[in-house]
Amino acid sequence: MTTLPQDLQELLARCLDGGSAGDWQSLHERLAAVRDDSAILDAYAETCALHHDLRCVLAPGASSEAFLRGVESKLNDQRKDSGRFVLEVAARTREQFKKRDRTVRNRSFVWAGWGAAATVLLAAGIYFLQGSASNRSIGRIVRVGSAAQLARGGAEHSVSTGEILFADDILRTGSGAEGSEIELDEKATFQVSADTIVVFRKASYALELKQGKLDISVGPQPKDHPFIVRTPHADAEVLGTHFALEVDADRTRLSVFESRVRLKSVWDGGSNTVVQAGYSAEARPGTPIVAIPLKDVPLVAVFQQGKKGYAGACDLVITTQNSEFTYNNGATQFDADQYLICNFKEYQMRMLMRFEDLMLPAGAKVVSAELDMKWENWDTGQSLQGSYLNVAWNPKARELNGLGWIHRDVGADWAMPGASDDKKDRVSGISIPLPTPGNAYVTATRISLDPAQVQRWVNAPASNFGVLFSISKRGDHIRAFASHAAEQNNRPALVIRYTLPDGNSATH
Repeated sequence: MTTLPQDLQELLARCLDGGSAGDWQSLHERLAAVRDDSAILDAYAETCALHHDLRCVLAPGASSEAFLRGVESKLNDQRKDSGRFVLEVAARTREQFKKRDRTVRNRSFVWAGWGAAATVLLAAGIYFLQGSASNRSIGRIVRVGSAAQLARGGAEHSVSTGEILFADDILRTGSGAEGSEIELDEKATFQVSADTIVVFRKASYALELKQGKLDISVGPQPKDHPFIVRTPHADAEVLGTHFALEVDADRTRLSVFESRVRLKSVWDGGSNTVVQAGYSAEARPGTPIVAIPLKDVPLVAVFQQGKKGYAGACDLVITTQNSEFTYNNGATQFDADQYLICNFKEYQMRMLMRFEDLMLPAGAKVVSAELDMKWENWDTGQSLQGSYLNVAWNPKARELNGLGWIHRDVGADWAMPGASDDKKDRVSGISIPLPTPGNAYVTATRISLDPAQVQRWVNAPASNFGVLFSISKRGDHIRAFASHAAEQNNRPALVIRYTLPDGNSATH
C-alpha cells in the first residue's frame, strides 16, 4: 500500500493533535493538491480509518449512542477551521471500511500523540455517512432567520448557521421571523417563512410541511426516487422545479414558478394534477384539484453553468500580477478551474463576470434579479465592492495585448487600468450593494441586481457587459467559486423573476 508522504504525515499529526486554523487550512490545500492521486488519498483514508478503529476500542463508551450523538456539535465547531475535507475524507474512509477486514480491533499497539480531535472528527464523519438511515446527515442550515428553533430527540435549541440536519429534525420559525435558508443533499434548497413548521424526512418523502410556507428549488431527481413534500392535504411530487407551498388549516396551495409539480390529494382517491409554471392549485377536502393561472406572480429563470444545458456563464480575473513582464497588462486568469480570487495586497486582482444568452420569452418584463454566489472568505473581505461594467471586454483576446489590466480587447483599452473609471468603464451612478460574505469556510451570498440593468441585458444582448467585483482596502482578500467549479451547486447563478405581457405562463 502507498504510504503517506512525510510532510503530509507530519501535517496530519499536527492537526489531529489540536492544530491551529492555519494547520487545518494547509491540510485542506495539501489534500486538494493530490485530489487526483487515488493511491495517496486511499492511504490517507486508511490511516484515518485505522486510527478511528483504535480510538473506538480504547475510548470508554466510544461506541455508545450518547458518544455518537455528542459528536455532532463538535463537528460543527471544527468545520469552521477544517473545512469540507472532513466529510470528504469520511466518505473515502467509508469505502475503505467496506474493503478491509475489520481485524484491526484485535491489534495491540497504540498510536501516541494523536489527540482527541481525531476521535471527534473521524467518528463524526463515519457516523454521518455510515450510520443508520435515520442518523445520516441530510442537509445543513445555510442562513439563519430570527426566532428559528430546531427540535431533535425531544430537545429544542436555537438554530445556528452551518448546522447539520438529520431525518426527523423539526424546524420551527416564530411570528415575524426572517427567512432561514436550507440546503438538502437531494440537490434542493428552500426558504422558510415565518410561522412555519417543517419536518425533515428520509423515507418515502423528503419534507413534511405542517404549517406555514416554503419556497423551494429542486434540481433533477432520479426517476425511482422523486422529491416529495407532504402536507396534511396533499403530496407535491417534484419534477425538477422552483415552486412555493403554503399550508393553513383547511388547504394546501401550490404555486409553480419553473417547470412543473404533481399535486396529489390525500382525499378523493388520490386525484392528482400536474401544475405547470405560471399556474397555482389548491388541495382541499372534497374539492378536485384545478390549476389556474397565477396573477402578478413572476416566473423564474435560473442561469447557471451546466444547469439544463446552459453554457453562457463567463468569468475571469484581471490582475497587476507579473505586470513587469507584460507591459503592465498583468496576468489574466482565464477559465478558472475552481475559484475566482479578488485581493488587494502586493498586487490587485478583480473579478469580471457575465451571463450571456439570457433567453426569456418575448416581451418578458424583469421584476427582480439576483446573483447567487458562494465564497471562501479567510480575510473577511470587508471592502468588497460591485459595479456594472459599461464597455465590452473580450475573453477570447488572450494575446499579450489582449484582455488584462490595461486592455479590454486587442486594440481597445480600459479608460483607466483595471476598469477603474467610474464614468466610462463602469455604469455611472449605480453600484451593486454587497453584504460581507462572512468568515465561514463556505458562505452563500444572495446579491440583488438592478432590474433595469438586467432588462437591458435581456433586450439588447450586445449591451450585456456584466459586472465587476473589486477590493478597495489594502490587505483584504476573498475568493468566489467560479462558473467551472467542480460542484455545480457552488457555481454562480443568475436568478431572474419576470412576467409576461399577456399573463400567460411559459416554462424556461
